[in-house]
Amino acid sequence: MIRSSYGISDSDTDPVASFSGGIFLCRLRKSGQASAGDVSPDRFAESERGFSLFSMNNTIGKISTSALLAAVEQESRISRARLALKEVLLALFLAGSLAMLCASLALPIFRIHGTSMSPALSPGDLIVCCRTTSPERGDIIAFYYNNRIFVKRVIALPGETVEIREDGTVLVDGRILEEPYLAAKAKGSSDLKEALTVPENAFFVLGDERATSIDSRRTEIGCVKTGQLAGKVLFIFPGSEDG
Repeated sequence: MIRSSYGISDSDTDPVASFSGGIFLCRLRKSGQASAGDVSPDRFAESERGFSLFSMNNTIGKISTSALLAAVEQESRISRARLALKEVLLALFLAGSLAMLCASLALPIFRIHGTSMSPALSPGDLIVCCRTTSPERGDIIAFYYNNRIFVKRVIALPGETVEIREDGTVLVDGRILEEPYLAAKAKGSSDLKEALTVPENAFFVLGDERATSIDSRRTEIGCVKTGQLAGKVLFIFPGSEDG
């Protein structure tokens, strides 16, 4: 036992210092260099430096299991938060890239607000169009009229003759047009008194809701010219008027 005059006594509460000092004392005794009463403060200081690694390891061993678990859990929460942030940033980047792609490929997007194309289109639906100057019969197109966007279906192409009977049956070049997309036929609001031949670079269009649609049957709308075309509908995304 090291005497209390060198800072070590039975009442010391630091097990690291006591143990390291004791080991150093044993080494001195084995080498014949000192006895219990010969340990000087300088030698004891050397023993403290010589066993600093042991003291560090012993101190680490005092860390409780709960503290380690808490540190691991905190690091896990930080990792999850970083991962979530990366996912959000990636989603924003992809959304921005998609918007830029749509703009660069000239894919205008419109929201439907009326019922003239029911049942194919409903209020709130989003339509993605592609630029075109030569739509085909049956295509749904968007076009400009008086600074507004109208969406109708192509019925007759340039040079074709259109006739609409009283029951709403449509004839193109004298042949009845099959229209499976209609919920019901109707002549609707029409100024046509006789068959109409579609001009060059123009298209005769009708809404699918024939009873209420305002379209090429009215002289103020007439046939849609290629310069009015905003695009042909490629994709339809169902929505709601509130959304």
